[in-house]
Amino acid sequence: MRSRAWLCAAALIAAGWFAPAPVTAQTLPVVRVATTLNDSGAEVYYAQDMGFFEKAGLHVEIVTLNSAGLLGSSVASGALDFAETGLSVIATAHQKGLPFVIVAPAGQYSSKAPTTALVALKNSPLKSGSDLNGRTIAVRDINSPAYVGARIWIDQSGGDSKSVKFVEVPDYDVAGALAQGRIDGAVISEPDLQNALAAGTVRVVSFVYNSVASDFLLGAYFTTTSYAQTHPEIVRAFAIALAQTARWANANPKLSAAILSKYAKSHVDPAMPRVVYGERATAALAQPVIDAAAKYGQLTATFPAAELFAPGTLK
Repeated sequence: MRSRAWLCAAALIAAGWFAPAPVTAQTLPVVRVATTLNDSGAEVYYAQDMGFFEKAGLHVEIVTLNSAGLLGSSVASGALDFAETGLSVIATAHQKGLPFVIVAPAGQYSSKAPTTALVALKNSPLKSGSDLNGRTIAVRDINSPAYVGARIWIDQSGGDSKSVKFVEVPDYDVAGALAQGRIDGAVISEPDLQNALAAGTVRVVSFVYNSVASDFLLGAYFTTTSYAQTHPEIVRAFAIALAQTARWANANPKLSAAILSKYAKSHVDPAMPRVVYGERATAALAQPVIDAAAKYGQLTATFPAAELFAPGTLK
């Protein structure tokens, strides 16, 4: 793990993602953050554009990564200070003994405005879990809540999720994979969900996250235990900036959509359903994901969600 982590760190630096910040008398602490470029992980871009990081006394450098493995190894090696990923990914790392702790919530799922769905081609006959038996379903990451949510819904609606083959496909490639017949369905999130539906080639089969819980934490920002212990002021400033960003984004969906469109390099409809950003860390919203992940084998057993959070972050 250690040698692989350093190789990943070297790759990030060699790629020029983390060039040294210019040093001046007014230089702020440099914080390197990676996130997934979807609605749940877009907060850091809002914070950057709206000046919340600078207000908190931080100079933040952001990179977009879709690989949970690269995110984790880069944080472990110190190439990244913080990263955002799915809650179940962090829970799996925790159970394996990796020294990661959550410092701030990212997006939350709400059944009142579902932002993730299982989709299929518009002319597909798939309607229920039983129709998916023996089929191939794509998710962005096998360790993500999408995998668990799909399995729960399939089993609850008459199917056998053990018979389903799950493969990893980025959200933006789903439409092509469906058209080519490489997959039968996929669980995707906003803004790619809205873009796929707007193209008129796919339809929603089910909002599978409703099978996990009506409300739960989708993802979170994490760091290492040692970083949290040695940089408490930076961790606190980072969490404060994201809490301010969450309040702003929840109140300004049109403005945040414009920022997300800029970084995603695709149109984000201001009227599309949006995730709710957590304004404070809450263990209760993390527990349903942990319990579901344990039931479906991502975790060997469930555990109290409070174990995932850095000291002082829970409210």
